[in-house]
This record gives sequence, structure tokens and C-alpha cells, in this order.
Amino acid sequence: MNEELHPAYVVCFDQSYHRAGGLTRQQQRSEKRRFLSKRGVLSLYYGSHAPFLFAATKIETLDAIHTRLMSVGIPECRFEREL
Repeated sequence: MNEELHPAYVVCFDQSYHRAGGLTRQQQRSEKRRFLSKRGVLSLYYGSHAPFLFAATKIETLDAIHTRLMSVGIPECRFEREL
């Protein structure tokens, strides 16, 4: 989708979790983020009972999303992101 449509960012509700995978939910989300990173897509998760993945190819875009979400009251501890 990124190569075809070139969106500024993508938001994805990601409730997928493999119980028999041997990894925790957080580890699985980290692996998904690593997969995207290898393809030039930066990402962060809003981790909760309803996790959302935010992805962008520009760090400025992802930083702006992160800043906006924090400005509406989402605490930093809810985000999963390597800086």
C-alpha cells in the first residue's frame, strides 16, 4: 500500500496475537515493527487492550503523531517505540 498510494501515514488497529507463537504480545508487536523498519517504514504502537500501529516513512510525521497523541492525554508509557 505504501508503494502504491504513498500515504503520509497509516493507522492500523492490530489485535492479532498468536498464543502459540512463544512470544509475548509486546514481543510480537516489536517483531512487526522490526519487519516494517527493514522496509523503510517507521512505526510506533499505542499499546492497550485495543492496540493501534502508526506507521510513516518520515520520522517527522511519526514524531508529529506521537506528540499529538500525547497532547490529548495519552501517557508516554502507553507507546512502544525505539527512539
